[in-house]
Amino acid sequence: MNLSAIIELAYSCEKAKFSTLQFLTSYYQLEGKNMFKAAELAEINIQNFIGYAQSHIALATKLNTASIFENIDSSIVSFNPDYPIIQNIYKGLHKLTWQEFEEFCGTLLKKCFNAESVNISQKSNDGGVDFSAKVPFKNMYSLSPYGYVELFGQAKKYSGNVGRVDIDKFTAFANRQKRDNQYPAQLFIFCTTSDYIQSALDEISKNNFISLNGQQIAFLVFNQMKSIDFKGDDYLSTFIQ
Repeated sequence: MNLSAIIELAYSCEKAKFSTLQFLTSYYQLEGKNMFKAAELAEINIQNFIGYAQSHIALATKLNTASIFENIDSSIVSFNPDYPIIQNIYKGLHKLTWQEFEEFCGTLLKKCFNAESVNISQKSNDGGVDFSAKVPFKNMYSLSPYGYVELFGQAKKYSGNVGRVDIDKFTAFANRQKRDNQYPAQLFIFCTTSDYIQSALDEISKNNFISLNGQQIAFLVFNQMKSIDFKGDDYLSTFIQ
């Protein structure tokens, strides 16, 4: 399926729900088929379309990202009304400079993960740490934290995907940090505006790092702003303030 065509069709009007068969027929027309061929293809492929949408929803849930689809069955397909907002946040991330993205990552830790003592590196530290913080271990009833988890992170404002070399450099830093500080609990996080190639993800998993890609970060920003009942248009700029 052509996801770009689905997005174009889904948000071409103010409707949030469509007849599944009618939507799929319109999709094939948008792809250049005549009315009769589009209707035929829709009948043949409706179950495939349902499976595609359900897989898209399941993957988004697993990865903590937004799916364009909200619900689907053989009768009705509904689309996520928040999806365009989240994509605008995602596009906004790519407009930040690399310095601004590093600062943004510090704000993300504070606002979304209640991090304290956030520190941003004042220079390019390729392979090292761009930001650090302490995340308190406590619940809503705690008078003070029981302890802290030290967090060290690297931010990469890329147009292309993060490769294995970047993760290898970060792994070397993490190993030094673990060796020099054996006792404090530590987490290592890698943030990017783009995504990761598979070998980079494999290395991240092997080292028990946390990784956030651009879509995951956009989803975090949206949910944080939603939690404070934000009603404006510029989610990202307001979040950064």
